[in-house]
Amino acid sequence: MIDLFKRQTALAKGLVLDVLSEGDSAVDATAGTGADTVFLAGVVGESGRVYAFDNQWEAISKTTARLKATGLTDRVSLFYRGHETMGSNDALRRDPNIKAVMFNLGYLPGGDHQKTTKTETTMAALQSALSILSPGGIITLLAYMHPEGKAEYDALSNDLKSLESLYDVYQVKTMNHQQAPILFVITKKEE
Repeated sequence: MIDLFKRQTALAKGLVLDVLSEGDSAVDATAGTGADTVFLAGVVGESGRVYAFDNQWEAISKTTARLKATGLTDRVSLFYRGHETMGSNDALRRDPNIKAVMFNLGYLPGGDHQKTTKTETTMAALQSALSILSPGGIITLLAYMHPEGKAEYDALSNDLKSLESLYDVYQVKTMNHQQAPILFVITKKEE
């Protein structure tokens, strides 16, 4: 278990595995290279559904290629839109089985570091994620400490402190590495 803490991305996936099952639905709010999309599609199985969002065509292309290579394309609805549009997506609003939403904020690995997620859109996406999450579900948000990422972290930290008691919020960070990513985990209580 301690090995999971060496990479926050692995820890996020490990936590999602405790909640997400075959037949459930999940959202990859930041498709990026497709790693989380493929992971989620593998977990939900043939009877599940994954919705993945990204506003960079390069990310959509990389995710599409990864899905084709793994044979998981039919389980995923891929949207060439920013994560802030989740709340207006009819398929998401009608799906009562969304048990996990994953955010890996920042910039596309190997891409233009000037193109990052933004505080305003991330906060809007978080509100949408909270509204579509099923009871017993989980949201993971991985924030990085580049300049825009620091602003996202500050906004998330402030907002999540005051989240209603229907949710439990956790923060995982490496104390002795100031630039290490910080993981927020939000669980929605069973009704």
